Amino acid sequence: LQARAELEQKVRESEEYSKSMRKLEQACQSRDLLEQTLRIHNENLEERINSMSLTGRNKIYL
Repeated sequence: LQARAELEQKVRESEEYSKSMRKLEQACQSRDLLEQTLRIHNENLEERINSMSLTGRNKIYL
């Protein structure tokens, strides 16, 4: 009986560990997605700033 109880305890611990690892994996994926989104946003912002700067220079010379 004790061996069975220990085995059941190990199974529960293993299930909890698996749940924790899945949550960690999801958090990492969410972080990667957030970093990707921010990088794209920053690139778009940089392009808009550059195009505004070019437009501004053109207006100055015209």
